[in-house]
Amino acid sequence: MRGSRSKRATISHCLSNRLAGALHADGRVLSIAVHAKTDDQGAWEGPAAQDWPRLSAAVDVFAIMTYDFGGGNAPPMPIGPTPWVIDVLDYAATITDLRKVRMGLHLYGYQWMRAEPPASPITYEDTQRLIDAFGPEGSARPIGFGAVRGLHA
Repeated sequence: MRGSRSKRATISHCLSNRLAGALHADGRVLSIAVHAKTDDQGAWEGPAAQDWPRLSAAVDVFAIMTYDFGGGNAPPMPIGPTPWVIDVLDYAATITDLRKVRMGLHLYGYQWMRAEPPASPITYEDTQRLIDAFGPEGSARPIGFGAVRGLHA
């Protein structure tokens, strides 16, 4: 697995460098979307195959998909829990300039029947209908971006 990860990382690095050069020569920018991870290895092979330091050095916009921490084929869990997102951004701060980072947000949810996978995707409107129908109580504690180390407003 190590060899194949290294080969994929090298190929994507060469491709992003060549593409960046061609786009920059034409006055354009290069943006890339990467899987979220909190360390170089990543939680599964998708993010593990992406060499963030090399990729981020080649691009103008480094978009991190900070969603699908939990997915529809797993037991109920958050899609993008705040502590995890902060850990992802903390890791990003160690490898690239945060001014080029864009954080992808989920604007969807999942609904599990009897807390068993698979879940059905639901939209914001679906979620609002459930809130209106069942009237759950709860509170959300907003968190400022200042919580991310290395990021200053």
